[in-house]
Amino acid sequence: MMIYKFGQFALDPELRVLYRGSEPVVLPGKCLETLVVLIRHRGQVVSKDELMATLWPDTAVEEANLTQNVSTLRKALADDPKQHRYIATVSGRGYSFVATVTEVQGPQAPSSKPVVSRLRHTRPRQYLWTGALALLLISVSVLLAMWRGDSTRSSPSQTKSLPLTSLVGSEYMPAFSPDGRQVAFVWSGEEGSDPQIYVKLIDAGTQLRLSNLPGPVSFPA
Repeated sequence: MMIYKFGQFALDPELRVLYRGSEPVVLPGKCLETLVVLIRHRGQVVSKDELMATLWPDTAVEEANLTQNVSTLRKALADDPKQHRYIATVSGRGYSFVATVTEVQGPQAPSSKPVVSRLRHTRPRQYLWTGALALLLISVSVLLAMWRGDSTRSSPSQTKSLPLTSLVGSEYMPAFSPDGRQVAFVWSGEEGSDPQIYVKLIDAGTQLRLSNLPGPVSFPA
Protein backbone atom coordinates (compact mmCIF):
# COMPACT_ATOMS: atom_id res chain seq x y z
CA MET A 1 0.00 0.00 0.00
CA MET A 2 1.41 3.35 -1.07
CA ILE A 3 1.05 6.38 1.22
CA TYR A 4 1.82 9.92 0.01
CA LYS A 5 3.34 12.29 2.59
CA PHE A 6 3.58 16.05 2.13
CA GLY A 7 4.02 18.73 4.79
CA GLN A 8 2.13 17.63 7.90
CA PHE A 9 -0.25 15.52 5.83
CA ALA A 10 -0.40 11.92 4.66
CA LEU A 11 -2.78 10.53 2.03
CA ASP A 12 -3.80 6.89 1.79
CA PRO A 13 -5.21 6.59 -1.77
CA GLU A 14 -6.50 3.06 -1.24
CA LEU A 15 -8.61 3.87 1.83
CA ARG A 16 -9.31 7.40 0.52
CA VAL A 17 -8.23 8.93 3.86
CA LEU A 18 -6.28 12.15 4.42
CA TYR A 19 -4.44 12.57 7.72
CA ARG A 20 -3.09 15.67 9.44
CA GLY A 21 -0.50 14.11 11.70
CA SER A 22 -2.37 11.13 13.13
CA GLU A 23 -5.83 12.71 12.90
CA PRO A 24 -8.10 11.98 9.91
CA VAL A 25 -9.39 14.97 7.94
CA VAL A 26 -13.03 14.63 6.92
CA LEU A 27 -13.50 15.47 3.23
CA PRO A 28 -16.22 14.70 0.65
CA GLY A 29 -15.40 11.80 -1.65
CA LYS A 30 -14.92 13.91 -4.78
CA CYS A 31 -12.49 16.21 -2.97
CA LEU A 32 -10.36 13.23 -1.95
CA GLU A 33 -10.45 11.89 -5.51
CA THR A 34 -9.36 15.31 -6.77
CA LEU A 35 -6.42 15.27 -4.36
CA VAL A 36 -5.40 11.76 -5.45
CA VAL A 37 -5.38 12.76 -9.12
CA LEU A 38 -3.35 15.93 -8.47
CA ILE A 39 -0.78 14.15 -6.31
CA ARG A 40 -0.33 11.32 -8.79
CA HIS A 41 0.34 13.97 -11.46
CA ARG A 42 2.35 16.22 -9.15
CA GLY A 43 4.64 18.68 -10.86
CA GLN A 44 2.40 18.61 -13.93
CA VAL A 45 -0.49 20.80 -14.96
CA VAL A 46 -3.73 18.80 -14.96
CA SER A 47 -6.30 20.52 -17.14
CA LYS A 48 -9.78 21.24 -15.83
CA ASP A 49 -11.31 19.15 -18.62
CA GLU A 50 -9.13 16.18 -17.69
CA LEU A 51 -10.02 16.50 -14.01
CA MET A 52 -13.76 16.70 -14.69
CA ALA A 53 -13.61 13.73 -17.08
CA THR A 54 -11.81 11.70 -14.41
CA LEU A 55 -14.01 12.71 -11.48
CA TRP A 56 -17.37 12.64 -13.27
CA PRO A 57 -16.90 10.22 -16.20
CA ASP A 58 -20.62 9.59 -16.75
CA THR A 59 -22.09 12.90 -15.60
CA ALA A 60 -22.18 16.29 -17.26
CA VAL A 61 -21.13 18.84 -14.64
CA GLU A 62 -20.16 22.49 -14.67
CA GLU A 63 -16.67 23.80 -14.00
CA ALA A 64 -18.00 25.33 -10.77
CA ASN A 65 -18.14 21.84 -9.24
CA LEU A 66 -14.42 21.38 -9.79
CA THR A 67 -13.70 24.88 -8.47
CA GLN A 68 -15.66 24.07 -5.30
CA ASN A 69 -13.69 20.83 -4.86
CA VAL A 70 -10.37 22.64 -5.09
CA SER A 71 -11.57 25.37 -2.73
CA THR A 72 -12.63 22.77 -0.14
CA LEU A 73 -9.27 21.03 -0.48
CA ARG A 74 -7.37 24.26 0.07
CA LYS A 75 -9.35 24.98 3.23
CA ALA A 76 -8.60 21.50 4.57
CA LEU A 77 -4.90 21.91 3.77
CA ALA A 78 -4.81 25.50 5.09
CA ASP A 79 -3.41 26.44 1.68
CA ASP A 80 -3.41 30.09 0.61
CA PRO A 81 -4.44 30.39 -3.08
CA LYS A 82 -1.98 33.28 -3.48
CA GLN A 83 0.97 31.41 -1.99
CA HIS A 84 -0.18 27.90 -3.05
CA ARG A 85 2.07 25.72 -0.94
CA TYR A 86 0.22 22.66 -2.22
CA ILE A 87 -2.21 23.38 -5.07
CA ALA A 88 -1.36 26.02 -7.67
CA THR A 89 -3.84 27.44 -10.16
CA VAL A 90 -2.41 27.72 -13.66
CA SER A 91 -4.48 30.43 -15.29
CA GLY A 92 -6.40 29.26 -18.33
CA ARG A 93 -5.12 25.70 -18.02
CA GLY A 94 -5.85 23.90 -14.77
CA TYR A 95 -4.20 22.94 -11.47
CA SER A 96 -0.86 21.57 -10.32
CA PHE A 97 0.23 19.97 -7.05
CA VAL A 98 3.51 21.75 -6.27
CA ALA A 99 4.52 20.45 -2.82
CA THR A 100 7.25 17.86 -2.34
CA VAL A 101 5.69 14.41 -1.95
CA THR A 102 7.33 11.39 -0.33
CA GLU A 103 6.02 7.94 -1.21
CA VAL A 104 6.04 5.47 1.68
CA GLN A 105 5.24 1.77 1.50
CA GLY A 106 3.20 0.66 4.48
CA PRO A 107 0.65 -2.02 5.41
CA GLN A 108 -1.68 0.55 6.97
CA ALA A 109 -2.33 4.28 7.28
CA PRO A 110 -0.22 6.29 9.76
CA SER A 111 -2.96 6.67 12.37
CA SER A 112 -2.46 4.64 15.52
CA LYS A 113 -6.17 4.73 16.32
CA PRO A 114 -8.31 1.58 15.94
CA VAL A 115 -9.73 0.82 12.52
CA VAL A 116 -13.27 1.21 13.86
CA SER A 117 -12.52 4.84 14.80
CA ARG A 118 -11.12 5.60 11.35
CA LEU A 119 -14.14 4.09 9.67
CA ARG A 120 -16.49 6.10 11.83
CA HIS A 121 -15.05 9.49 10.88
CA THR A 122 -13.61 8.94 7.40
CA ARG A 123 -14.07 6.45 4.56
CA PRO A 124 -17.09 8.15 2.82
CA ARG A 125 -16.91 5.64 0.00
CA GLN A 126 -17.31 2.71 2.41
CA TYR A 127 -20.15 4.59 4.11
CA LEU A 128 -21.85 4.77 0.70
CA TRP A 129 -21.82 0.99 0.27
CA THR A 130 -22.68 0.35 3.93
CA GLY A 131 -25.52 2.85 3.81
CA ALA A 132 -26.88 1.41 0.56
CA LEU A 133 -26.83 -2.10 2.02
CA ALA A 134 -28.51 -0.91 5.22
CA LEU A 135 -31.24 0.86 3.24
CA LEU A 136 -31.82 -2.25 1.15
CA LEU A 137 -32.03 -4.54 4.21
CA ILE A 138 -34.39 -2.18 6.02
CA SER A 139 -36.58 -1.90 2.91
CA VAL A 140 -36.83 -5.68 2.71
CA SER A 141 -37.63 -5.91 6.44
CA VAL A 142 -40.41 -3.31 6.16
CA LEU A 143 -41.96 -5.04 3.16
CA LEU A 144 -41.75 -8.43 4.86
CA ALA A 145 -43.40 -7.09 8.03
CA MET A 146 -46.22 -5.55 6.01
CA TRP A 147 -46.76 -8.82 4.15
CA ARG A 148 -46.93 -10.85 7.37
CA GLY A 149 -49.47 -8.46 8.88
CA ASP A 150 -51.88 -8.69 5.96
CA SER A 151 -53.33 -12.12 5.23
CA THR A 152 -54.64 -10.93 1.88
CA ARG A 153 -51.24 -9.89 0.57
CA SER A 154 -49.77 -11.97 -2.23
CA SER A 155 -47.08 -14.61 -1.68
CA PRO A 156 -43.48 -13.59 -0.74
CA SER A 157 -42.32 -14.50 -4.22
CA GLN A 158 -44.21 -11.45 -5.52
CA THR A 159 -42.66 -9.02 -3.01
CA LYS A 160 -40.32 -6.50 -4.60
CA SER A 161 -37.50 -4.54 -2.97
CA LEU A 162 -37.38 -0.87 -3.87
CA PRO A 163 -34.59 1.63 -3.12
CA LEU A 164 -35.50 4.45 -0.74
CA THR A 165 -33.35 6.95 -2.63
CA SER A 166 -31.71 7.13 -6.04
CA LEU A 167 -29.80 10.41 -5.84
CA VAL A 168 -26.66 11.44 -7.69
CA GLY A 169 -23.65 11.60 -5.38
CA SER A 170 -22.75 9.93 -2.07
CA GLU A 171 -25.53 8.88 0.36
CA TYR A 172 -24.65 7.29 3.69
CA MET A 173 -25.36 7.06 7.46
CA PRO A 174 -29.13 6.26 7.16
CA ALA A 175 -31.24 6.65 10.32
CA PHE A 176 -34.97 5.89 10.55
CA SER A 177 -37.48 7.86 12.60
CA PRO A 178 -39.08 6.09 15.61
CA ASP A 179 -42.37 5.68 13.75
CA GLY A 180 -40.60 4.17 10.73
CA ARG A 181 -42.15 6.66 8.28
CA GLN A 182 -39.07 8.75 7.53
CA VAL A 183 -35.37 8.21 6.91
CA ALA A 184 -32.60 10.73 7.57
CA PHE A 185 -29.30 10.43 5.76
CA VAL A 186 -26.15 12.29 4.72
CA TRP A 187 -25.93 13.36 1.09
CA SER A 188 -23.13 15.17 -0.73
CA GLY A 189 -25.56 16.68 -3.25
CA GLU A 190 -25.50 16.42 -7.02
CA GLU A 191 -22.49 18.73 -7.24
CA GLY A 192 -20.37 16.80 -4.73
CA SER A 193 -20.36 19.67 -2.20
CA ASP A 194 -19.96 19.38 1.59
CA PRO A 195 -22.27 16.60 2.85
CA GLN A 196 -25.38 17.77 4.70
CA ILE A 197 -28.25 16.00 6.48
CA TYR A 198 -31.52 15.33 4.61
CA VAL A 199 -34.79 13.60 5.52
CA LYS A 200 -37.58 12.12 3.39
CA LEU A 201 -40.71 10.03 3.76
CA ILE A 202 -40.19 6.31 3.17
CA ASP A 203 -42.87 5.88 0.53
CA ALA A 204 -43.17 9.27 -1.18
CA GLY A 205 -41.92 12.79 -1.59
CA THR A 206 -38.55 14.39 -2.13
CA GLN A 207 -35.77 14.88 0.36
CA LEU A 208 -35.77 17.90 2.71
CA ARG A 209 -32.47 19.49 3.68
CA LEU A 210 -32.13 19.83 7.46
CA SER A 211 -28.64 21.30 7.81
CA ASN A 212 -26.85 24.16 6.07
CA LEU A 213 -23.49 24.36 7.80
CA PRO A 214 -20.00 25.08 6.45
CA GLY A 215 -17.98 21.90 6.06
CA PRO A 216 -19.25 18.30 6.06
CA VAL A 217 -22.07 17.30 8.45
CA SER A 218 -22.61 13.73 9.60
CA PHE A 219 -24.37 11.38 12.07
CA PRO A 220 -28.08 12.21 11.45
CA ALA A 221 -29.14 9.77 14.20
